[in-house]
Amino acid sequence: MEKYPQLSNIAYQKLMKLLKAKVRGYSVAVTREHIEAFEKLLKSKAPKTRVERLRYLRRALEDLGWELSAERLEEYIADLQEESLNVVQHVAKALKLFIKHVLRNPNLYS
Repeated sequence: MEKYPQLSNIAYQKLMKLLKAKVRGYSVAVTREHIEAFEKLLKSKAPKTRVERLRYLRRALEDLGWELSAERLEEYIADLQEESLNVVQHVAKALKLFIKHVLRNPNLYS
């Protein structure tokens, strides 16, 4: 990652674009049902990918108090960039997948 920092930046930009379009001004409390839906989605992924996506999603959710908003995520990702570009990339991938396929699923809000 240190050799290609632009890759991390691309993942960050894509995540922020998704957040701004879908979550701006809203806050979502993540529930057990959300995590179960994400685990179900990950079943089609390779075992290593499954473990990594879930681990980095849980890390982000714990750091954010299990509540997501665009503003908090922007701040969180910016803080993570100071820590490690590799971690930012993994967290961004997990959050992007989670937001795109789980939080946008209307069946979880009925």
